[in-house]
Amino acid sequence: KLILKADGFLLSCDVKSVSNLIESFSVYKWDDTEALLALCNRALQPDIDNSCNPSDAGRLLSSLVKLSKSMDNNYKLQRFQRDLFRKFGPSLLSSQLDTGV
Repeated sequence: KLILKADGFLLSCDVKSVSNLIESFSVYKWDDTEALLALCNRALQPDIDNSCNPSDAGRLLSSLVKLSKSMDNNYKLQRFQRDLFRKFGPSLLSSQLDTGV
């Protein structure tokens, strides 16, 4: 958690890094709203979307859904979740989905 507060760390994160960190919050059930919202804010920055692929977008969005449920539907987190779905949803829709058939 402390590394997120280091100068310049968040600015150096790309989508993959942000999605991995948010997934870690989800898996380990870390309850640090301030750090999580900082990660969400970073994911919304204009310079970060060029490197997004469907896998990263899916990991980021599914982890946020899990976190939203475990954090008693935090209003700020839900707002970021909505904004991130708007930003990264097209990346998911533009990819070929494996139906497993």
